[in-house]
Amino acid sequence: MPAANLDILISNSQGDDEFVREIVAMAVEQVKEQIAELRTLCTSGENPEWVAAAHALKGSAATIGAEEMRLLCAFAQKELHDADASVRKAKLDEIEAAYHDARQSLIDQKFLAA
Repeated sequence: MPAANLDILISNSQGDDEFVREIVAMAVEQVKEQIAELRTLCTSGENPEWVAAAHALKGSAATIGAEEMRLLCAFAQKELHDADASVRKAKLDEIEAAYHDARQSLIDQKFLAA
């Protein structure tokens, strides 16, 4: 299975590959911004902003079919609401690695320009 599976998006696009490419490009840019935001929220202690940002990033990951990234974001949202900054940073590093894998998969699948 690729790091990004667009089967659902492709199915909903009714064969419009240009539409799929536009959605993917917007979502990938949004993910990049959301990761940067989440990085600023790597603080210690209870942090509802971290939870909200992880939730939003989870949705963006789902848009591009990045299941590993979506699962990591779900964990970050549910389990790291009251965590140490270093724990949050380590999870964010995993999320970012999954993002890079998904981005490369989208490039390989010709749905995203390099």
